[in-house]
Amino acid sequence: MAKVLLIQPHRDLKIIDSEEKYAIPSSLLVVATAIKDKHSVKIYDRNVEIGDKRFFEFLKKDNPDIIGFTAMTSAMLLDIIHLGPLIKKENKKIIIVIGGVHPTIEPDSVLNEKYVDYIIRGEADEAFLEFCDIFDKNPKKLGTLKNINKNELRPLMNMDKLKFPDYSLINLKKYNQVFIMTTRENRKA
Repeated sequence: MAKVLLIQPHRDLKIIDSEEKYAIPSSLLVVATAIKDKHSVKIYDRNVEIGDKRFFEFLKKDNPDIIGFTAMTSAMLLDIIHLGPLIKKENKKIIIVIGGVHPTIEPDSVLNEKYVDYIIRGEADEAFLEFCDIFDKNPKKLGTLKNINKNELRPLMNMDKLKFPDYSLINLKKYNQVFIMTTRENRKA
């Protein structure tokens, strides 16, 4: 069983207000729900758990095998660029995976970062589950999987197989916004 920490980067490091509430990290909830039956998974939201000291105390205590960041092309990239090298300095064995819109459309720019081990392009639900499964069995094959780095993309998911997000993975009291995903195609396999 892989031990996974999924991180929602801070949306803008210039704006740090611990009283402000943020949107639920929906994309991470979907991925965490997809892997939670087979792997240990936690979600860490840098928007509601402010500060590097708190994060690195959590990281040391949790000691994950794999850290997954979600990344949009926005100011949140600055938090990933800030944290990535610090995580590797703290523990070189941690595998850092970046998924989301930005690595999907700009894979080379993300893969060129020294702290990035892998990216996931496209839908991550099944791809990240397979990644975690292979991590347990044969880590040398991680770079050969579909959706990983610049490899072939798998077909779009059958939406009927998508699990309802497990909101128990986060503290709902820390959030006051919910976004509903409406951009996924429902296509029978």
